Amino acid sequence: MKEIKEFNRDIATKLEKTPANHVLVVDVSGSMYDSLPKMRQHIKNNFAMLVKPKDTVSIIYFSSKGQFGVVFENETISNLKDLNFLQKTVDRFLKPMGLTGFKEPIQEAIDLVKRINNDNVNNFIFMTDGYDNQWSESDILKTCELLPSVFSEITFIEYGWYCNRSLIEKMVEKSNALHIFSEKYVD
Repeated sequence: MKEIKEFNRDIATKLEKTPANHVLVVDVSGSMYDSLPKMRQHIKNNFAMLVKPKDTVSIIYFSSKGQFGVVFENETISNLKDLNFLQKTVDRFLKPMGLTGFKEPIQEAIDLVKRINNDNVNNFIFMTDGYDNQWSESDILKTCELLPSVFSEITFIEYGWYCNRSLIEKMVEKSNALHIFSEKYVD
């Protein structure tokens, strides 16, 4: 818990200085059924704190091969109306379905950042409780190697004891990322 607080403080300090494009990649596979409502609430509650005036936020959902997409892209939060829109969109589209596939949403995050035309730094946050059952390990790792070419900050957040820790650790290594393990979602 102390590491997470220190991480949050360090990230907050960096974000105050430089505008950022925050790209959240959220697992919506069937195994997230119990956690997803809490995760949606957490995301919605933290928009106002995470996103500074010149920042943008994008959310990508994923489950099975071919079941991924952009919930919203390059959105700013300038007022309460913007915040309300993003919160409603999160509730509407982050619903559990399918299996778990990591490769496509990671590639989509890379492509999304390339479409954004600004001078902000790019932050990648990948949240899962899963075990990829759609792609080969080598395909996933090749895609992870591309993350540092477009993202300044890369974080993989793993929930619970059923995630493929070995694969996540390799993904972290290939992308020079931060790995956060949380036993329970509320942690």
